[in-house]
Amino acid sequence: MNELQAEQIRDTTLQNQIEASINELEDEFEVVFEHDVRLCSFEAAKHLVNALALEQKYRKGQIVDYRKFDLFKVVSEAPKDTLKEEEDQNVLKIENKAELMSFPEILVFTSAGNVCKVQNLNYSGVPRIIEKCDMEQGEKPIYIVGTKYYNGFLIAAFENGKVAKISMKSYATEFNRKKLKNAFNTESKLVFIEHIESDTDYAAISNIKKVMVFNTSLINAVDSRTTKGVQVMKSKDFSKMWRVKRLEHTKLSDVNYYRNENLNVVGYYLREGDEF
Repeated sequence: MNELQAEQIRDTTLQNQIEASINELEDEFEVVFEHDVRLCSFEAAKHLVNALALEQKYRKGQIVDYRKFDLFKVVSEAPKDTLKEEEDQNVLKIENKAELMSFPEILVFTSAGNVCKVQNLNYSGVPRIIEKCDMEQGEKPIYIVGTKYYNGFLIAAFENGKVAKISMKSYATEFNRKKLKNAFNTESKLVFIEHIESDTDYAAISNIKKVMVFNTSLINAVDSRTTKGVQVMKSKDFSKMWRVKRLEHTKLSDVNYYRNENLNVVGYYLREGDEF
């Protein structure tokens, strides 16, 4: 075997490894893209891998092991220790499930930003309630709550860090309408929705593990269902608000460490031992 034949074999082997590595890393590239790293497409990722391969190819004939490259760092300086996004934030949540069927009216909020209003006619359970909702193709129920006097507020938190506090009175109608469109703003991805009777403490966490605690009393209630909300969590390096929970549903050892008198803050890193 002469040197030319050896080089051809190395080239073929290298190309096969390039193709195999690209296929193996496809899922990882998609995750990188979701975290706002500036990677335009999978094609861009493929060119990057090939560039790395060519660089190594001419360094003593080395074969590239792509797993040694930190693609997050190569493509962009992504925030460290980012939290992996959930597959679907908008899973069905039912408020006070045990007491739900005792309310005269049941509100079913949907993934399309609408709300179905179902008069409770002694239905057997939640599936029957959902059947009464006139939902379009692809529209799914994400939050169900019962009401009688439309007291309190609807809290809607969005990926862009804003939180809306909507008066429940805005969902009351003179006639028994079955569906209201524009039940909440849909310009930014919804990450949390909940009905509260009175002001409540919440904790929010971003995808870079920054945490803040706030009380809804800092947010003015509005009648507009499509309000964009108030900036509660400030973005840093393209970070997003990832999850919101009632404070009592978290395990934060020192709440005051995460609490700030003002809104529109980045928050503080989640301390070791604390759980969100």
